[in-house]
Amino acid sequence: MEIWVLRHAKAEEGGPGTPDGERALTPAARKRMRAAARAISRLEPKFDAILTSPLRRARQTADPVARALGQRKDLIETAALEPGADPEEILREIEKRRRRRVLLVGHMPHLGELLGYLLTGRPNTPIEMKKGALARVEFEGETPKPPGTLTLFLTSKALARPTRSANED
Repeated sequence: MEIWVLRHAKAEEGGPGTPDGERALTPAARKRMRAAARAISRLEPKFDAILTSPLRRARQTADPVARALGQRKDLIETAALEPGADPEEILREIEKRRRRRVLLVGHMPHLGELLGYLLTGRPNTPIEMKKGALARVEFEGETPKPPGTLTLFLTSKALARPTRSANED
């Protein structure tokens, strides 16, 4: 089983009268996420589901990834990825849905707490993830029982970096 974790890209600053949940990605972040989505598609993950927080900035991060993978129908909003949700809640949702390879798109500190728990099996061991970073944790068996093994961790800068073609070598 694999759980991939993607922190939303950089969002605009909230202003008076702008609810936190309505903050959009910056134009530069949208562009960077399109490049990151292409990089993720080259990894050929073939997710069983792409679960995202319902907040606008998370959805805007998940959309280009789902599009690049041809998996828009697999994109599911869930309150279990909202900021402040219990990280155990998303694990229960994954088990309930019987998914074996999922991408989770959400927010800090929630994702950091989840990632720390997945790797150590201990609550309150957060791992910092910068905006737009991607991690993959693999588990033995059918369910995400910690501790898992971190098999990928990429910054948004690494994901958005153009790849060299074979002709450039």
